[in-house]
Amino acid sequence: MFINGKIINHANNEGVSYASISIDGTNFGTASDDGGHFRLEVDSTYHSDKIIKVSCIGFSTKSILLRDLLSDSYIYLTPEPHLLKEVVVNAKAPNAKEILQLAINRISDNYCQTPSIWSFIRA
Repeated sequence: MFINGKIINHANNEGVSYASISIDGTNFGTASDDGGHFRLEVDSTYHSDKIIKVSCIGFSTKSILLRDLLSDSYIYLTPEPHLLKEVVVNAKAPNAKEILQLAINRISDNYCQTPSIWSFIRA
């Protein structure tokens, strides 16, 4: 059995590109194309209470019961912005001596300074 459909941005009614569509608890899934269209193959042995999960970066994940999907379905995703931390870009590239000095200064932060003994037991 195949389910064809389209993932749509609820805010502007445009297709959502490259959304992930999967059958929860299985390895089966697909992705929407650049227009939001998808085709999902569903094993005929799956019960109608299986959950289809639809997700995409920048949108809330949506869970839908398999029995609620028709052969041609429109699934609306709600935008959910994720704020990222500020990134500072410097025009000056660091030179090799600066990079080495920074690495040397951080040795104690990046490596354990006290000896330890590790033992493993093989069964």
